[in-house]
Amino acid sequence: MPSTPVTVVFALLTAFWAGTSAVLSGMKLLAERRDAVVTGKLGPADIDLVDRGRILRSDWVPLRLALGLVSAMLGVIMVSLPQLAMPTPDVLRNICWIAALVPFSGAGYFVVYGVSEYRYLSGLLAEAPPKQGSEFDSRSSGDAA
Repeated sequence: MPSTPVTVVFALLTAFWAGTSAVLSGMKLLAERRDAVVTGKLGPADIDLVDRGRILRSDWVPLRLALGLVSAMLGVIMVSLPQLAMPTPDVLRNICWIAALVPFSGAGYFVVYGVSEYRYLSGLLAEAPPKQGSEFDSRSSGDAA
């Protein structure tokens, strides 16, 4: 069923708001994981070097890639919206392309800058002295195998 241009503009605004909200929430979680890798603390607990590496590889990297993919998909959705309107005014198509520049730029940022930041965080872990006696380190709890 074809939609009116007004409906498509409303859908564009809704997609932009929902996508931006999801990406900002993801960025907050990403920053928390990055801080855990950098500081060696997860909340009030100290974490050892091995666990900091696990957080980097198992939490931070997938989350960074997911945020890039979410941003790219949001851009694709925005570019696809004018096809719902019959007839499709050129101005609507142009507005959707301009609005899609934001998530497409965000996707590029998450991927390109993510590689740079991953290299930085990996180097930081390679140079970090191991913390002894962290709450997550089973070797320091006195349990001998």
